[in-house]
Amino acid sequence: MLQHTVPQILRPQGIRLTPKKGDKYLKIACLSFGLGEVLGDMVCGGMQECFCFRNVSACGLNGENCPSQLASCEGRMPNAKFAEYNKLFCLKTGCDLEFAPLFECKK
Repeated sequence: MLQHTVPQILRPQGIRLTPKKGDKYLKIACLSFGLGEVLGDMVCGGMQECFCFRNVSACGLNGENCPSQLASCEGRMPNAKFAEYNKLFCLKTGCDLEFAPLFECKK
């Protein structure tokens, strides 16, 4: 039986667009800027969340180090999250309109 599975990179917890441990980043109010890995399973991509939908697209390298492109758009229960995240090589940017600290800087 053929079963559809969502690749890890497209799952919310698998998104490589936001800063992670080891990244250098700056966050001011709802804007974030970071430097992370250059290549990997996501080389460039983006994610948008608005009220009742989430859209994710990614280009990168798959498990066999071959180029791959994935995209997903899904409806969801309405919430008050409005966000945009992007990654191009090592540069990560984001805008998140949930409650956040006004200033944060980490190495």
